Amino acid sequence: RVRQSISSTPKRSIQSVKATRSDRTIPMAPPLQAILEEHMRTTWRENKLGLVFCTMAGRPVSHTKILEDHLHPLLETLKIEKRGLHSFRHTARRS
Repeated sequence: RVRQSISSTPKRSIQSVKATRSDRTIPMAPPLQAILEEHMRTTWRENKLGLVFCTMAGRPVSHTKILEDHLHPLLETLKIEKRGLHSFRHTARRS
C-alpha cells in the first residue's frame, strides 16, 4: 500500500503522498513479493522509520544512489538506454 513518499530534499524526509488518489494499493507480482520476503528474512535491519531499504544510518536511500549504483549499471549490462525511476511508474496495470 502506498501511504507515504520520500521528499526529494537533501534531508529525504517521509511525507504524505501528494494527492488523495495516490494513497492506494498497488498489485505486487508474486516473484517480487518472494524477493522482498527473502530480503526481509536475510538482509533487512530494523530501523526507526520502518523502511524496507535504507542507508547504514537508517535513513531513506537517495534515488540518485539507486540510479548510479544499481539501475544504470543493470541497464548498461542489458544494453538498454539509460532511464530514470520515473520510467517505471506505469508498469503495474490495473485490471
